[in-house]
Amino acid sequence: MSRKHPQIIVERHLEKGRGSALKHIWLKYDSYDIYAYMDIDLATDLNLFSSLVRKINDGYNLVVGSRYIPGAQAERSLKRRFMSQVYNILLRTILGVTFKDAQCGFKAFDLASIKKILPQTHDTGWFWDTEFMILAEKKGFKTLEMPVAWRETRDEIRKSKVSPFTEVLRQLKNINDMRVRLKTNQ
Repeated sequence: MSRKHPQIIVERHLEKGRGSALKHIWLKYDSYDIYAYMDIDLATDLNLFSSLVRKINDGYNLVVGSRYIPGAQAERSLKRRFMSQVYNILLRTILGVTFKDAQCGFKAFDLASIKKILPQTHDTGWFWDTEFMILAEKKGFKTLEMPVAWRETRDEIRKSKVSPFTEVLRQLKNINDMRVRLKTNQ
């Protein structure tokens, strides 16, 4: 596809982690108006992509997909839904953020937020987008959560190599580290 469309850039990033890959490539190509990503499993309906980008053009700095606001249609296992909602409640309670869904893999960012927030992110893994959203909200960037149509398949759940226990501990540590970081930066 990139051979046919030169505006499409394909690069291989060897370091592990979504945060690492996105930060690397977005800092390298730092002059575009809009940056976006979506999870590779295509759980979010692609028909919503143009709306995601259009909202950035309407003046938002960040537009993030949400499975937990009115209008969203999310098909999730009970276990994943519970873990995700507890995670988001912890973020709102401990860090005082207002967003409802930090980890939906369907997000767009404007150039201003990329230039200001991206260099300040530290996480290289799954907490990266949560970290970005927290920093953006604390700095007053205009964020919109948009409802998405989202579904996971049973095959994705079975194939997952993520240990829920290990991931819960990692995310609790990330939330606490962020709490300390925000407290010392104010």
